[in-house]
Amino acid sequence: MSALTINRALPQIVEAIYDSIADLDRWRPTLEAICRVAIGQLAMLAVVDTAANAARFSISCGDPALLEPLQRDYGADVPFFTAVPRMEIDQPFTVDSFYALQGPDARQNWIESRIVREWVEPNRLDDFLWVALMKQPSRIGTLMVVTDKDRRQITGEDLELMSQLAPHVRRAVTIGDLFEAERRKAEIFRSILESLDHPVLIVADDMQVIFANPAAEALLADSGSVSCVRGQLSFAYAAANAAIGCAVQLGMRDEFALGPAGINIPIV
Repeated sequence: MSALTINRALPQIVEAIYDSIADLDRWRPTLEAICRVAIGQLAMLAVVDTAANAARFSISCGDPALLEPLQRDYGADVPFFTAVPRMEIDQPFTVDSFYALQGPDARQNWIESRIVREWVEPNRLDDFLWVALMKQPSRIGTLMVVTDKDRRQITGEDLELMSQLAPHVRRAVTIGDLFEAERRKAEIFRSILESLDHPVLIVADDMQVIFANPAAEALLADSGSVSCVRGQLSFAYAAANAAIGCAVQLGMRDEFALGPAGINIPIV
């Protein structure tokens, strides 16, 4: 791929990276595009929970015949992960860079490792571009593109390319990880509301029902005093309808003033 083609592709890849925050299904084609411009055979993007030793987020692309044995049989044998805490954020590393980080025995240990004998060499793989995206006590995030022996040696231009893409991937992964944490909190909150025996309804400012727990759904189905018509909550008692409508509007503007205005409203 020529330098001109790569430069033309970069803005589209950066746009795809940020689009992937809201649509996780976009991550795979985005990662494939990164792998192509980096002239790689495989690419892997992951955020790992260090306490649980489990992936919070993981996506990969490439030939399944290469990926599946790596993920199934050799993932735990990759010795380079111990060097990740010493990597600079957004700075791409090659195999030789990792040797320098891990000490004088690193190269020989890697060459003699099971993963090299059984996976790297038989598949004619050669080097990688590996970037640390996130280094926190509770999680680490990395992006890796694996190259093969048919590719020219990694150059300074290749490292610069990954340096340009890495900050965008890091921001997208960080935002996505925050969104995921909030989603999990929302799921816990929802499960609590759904387990309550008391009716709970959440409405928008126009009284459109956004959420109703099972007790509230039963109330709407059986009660003549409370109803939901075309998705909008209403009360048969006009004074209650007006009071609750005002309370909802007040809550949108000033939640501290809502307390005395939003309680003890008769609905019959």
